[in-house]
Amino acid sequence: MNRDMPATALLTSEQYLALPDEFDKNGNHVKDELIGGEVVRVSPPSQLHNLIKINIIGVLVQYERAQRKLAVKVLAEMAFIVTSHDTFVPDASVILKSRLNPREHKYITGAPELAVEVVSPTDTATHLKSKVDTYLAGGSQSVWVVYSDARSVMVHTSDSVREFEGRSENRRPAAVRPFQSRVCLLRADQSGCGTDVPVVSARTSLSGRIAICPPRRS
Repeated sequence: MNRDMPATALLTSEQYLALPDEFDKNGNHVKDELIGGEVVRVSPPSQLHNLIKINIIGVLVQYERAQRKLAVKVLAEMAFIVTSHDTFVPDASVILKSRLNPREHKYITGAPELAVEVVSPTDTATHLKSKVDTYLAGGSQSVWVVYSDARSVMVHTSDSVREFEGRSENRRPAAVRPFQSRVCLLRADQSGCGTDVPVVSARTSLSGRIAICPPRRS
């Protein structure tokens, strides 16, 4: 079995994860995901894509360290077996530490509490919608879809979708502030009784902007 399957041949997550790794002619690992049973190749990340991802992870790590009582962990490019036919690798994610078991499991079963997807040129609207819907149906509290060209972040939750736009100020890097309002990451107590926790409030010491684009030259 190889990754170049016919379009009609849908795979389970178990079959997908059992496939051998694929490499291009230069020896680089070919990245892909399983979306609705279909193996979808992911284009190599650009410099801008990586910078955006690192900026977001940096802010999330600050939050993780400042909110130790929540017992969460920030991960980069971790594979999540979200359903029996969906295995995603978000650019960044946040999960409860209680879900980690690296000595026994290579991947994580279920959706992350927070998934962050930085959109690549090869991402289609159909695949993005499918992933967002699957994340939320699988238990994600929030999914951030970052569009670098539009300088915006779409924050999806189970009951709403909000857009946060960046802007240029005196040629400073444009930025997106998905933290300015109370974007819920997870529940404060793991019993789920209902205390919303903002990822970062603009009024806290963790306020600031995630730069998603370099300054434009006039």
